[in-house]
Amino acid sequence: RRHTRSLCDWSSDVCSSDLESLISGCYTYISANDPFKANYLFWRANAYWADGNAKKALNDLEEAIVLDPNYLDAYELRSAIYLATGQSGAGISEITTLKSKDPANEFYYILMARALSSNNSTDQAVLEYEKAIKINPYNPLPYYEMGLLQYNIKQYDLAKTYFNKAIELIRGPSPKVWFYLGMITKQEIKFDRYQKAGDYFRKAIKEGLDEADVKTIVQEADKFYSSALDALQLDSSVIVTLNYAIQLYDSKAEYYFERGR
Repeated sequence: RRHTRSLCDWSSDVCSSDLESLISGCYTYISANDPFKANYLFWRANAYWADGNAKKALNDLEEAIVLDPNYLDAYELRSAIYLATGQSGAGISEITTLKSKDPANEFYYILMARALSSNNSTDQAVLEYEKAIKINPYNPLPYYEMGLLQYNIKQYDLAKTYFNKAIELIRGPSPKVWFYLGMITKQEIKFDRYQKAGDYFRKAIKEGLDEADVKTIVQEADKFYSSALDALQLDSSVIVTLNYAIQLYDSKAEYYFERGR
């Protein structure tokens, strides 16, 4: 903004009364003369990508990286575009570059773990999460994502350990973690598992769980409620707990309905 304002004050040839001509002229001058041209290319790449134009975004990122080979944000955006467009090998290669340029940044190991996990390389993804945790054991994100990875491969005890650690470190609401703890707890072979699962689900809903996961809870509640009378292990307290989940969902739905959503 500062560069654009001074440029427009300085050059009457570039700045016209037509806004589109003004923006175009200022950008043309800046991109040709500003020592921070790579920044403008990066932000234009963001705009192209937001508009769904991966090709133009990648072209701008390539030029930005040529101008500044240590422009880490450009590598990161390029990796995201590659991964989102099915070019996993290229995406992983970009993240490898990021790690080599800034090996003390745990977020790049998290990015690598996500890429490997989506590529079904679970064991390698686990190693990357462990590296991220070793670099910064106080960041809750790798614990949460490691818990999610273990949950998805049905390693529920490990998932629970990581989710509990994430809860310990997160400062603020953590509805997703409570949700997954509830999903794990209801499968445990314990007499009070449904009661405890209900407690986790209520915490998740109260802390702002998204609607899709709330519906999952409601489906669980409906399923157990309808079969409760035939299942001796489900006592009346369980029915109350699961029914309460439905009431919470109804209250949430009412809340949005009243506000016109």
